[in-house]
Amino acid sequence: MVGRIGERVSVALLVFLVSSCSSETSEPSTPEDPPTASATESDDPAAEAITAYEHMWDVVVEASRDASPDHSDLDQYASGQAAALMRQGMEGVEEPLVGEPVHDIEVRSSDSSEVEIRDCMDASEWVEEGEPPSDDVDIRVDATISKDALNWLVTDTRIWEPGTC
Repeated sequence: MVGRIGERVSVALLVFLVSSCSSETSEPSTPEDPPTASATESDDPAAEAITAYEHMWDVVVEASRDASPDHSDLDQYASGQAAALMRQGMEGVEEPLVGEPVHDIEVRSSDSSEVEIRDCMDASEWVEEGEPPSDDVDIRVDATISKDALNWLVTDTRIWEPGTC
């Protein structure tokens, strides 16, 4: 029985490991409560972009707590391919998860309208309640965060398999 539960968790998390190269974009909805990374001019675009990236993952983790397939808050922090990939991942979670991924983010490039990051994510403690840690460590995540007229949004995300950092 433990093997089947662990297998379901791994399958659910593997949905997040889907590699995608799409660069489609869509119009984000207007957020009810603007994200921290907002329309204000910043001296540090990378910091604001990273905040949007971290908030995107916060929404995904929150959705995993009740195995909810969608949280409208995601549109405050992600659009296009990145939002679609995160929604696909949320749809793959059948049982509520506890814990959360740990991020180790490195800025690869940054200017006033676009930031590219590489995250070395550890999702080993993001599992079904009562389950031991998984082998989901050193997961490479490449992301592009772009500033539209108002906000920083994660627009493109590619999630690699464990052991790729």
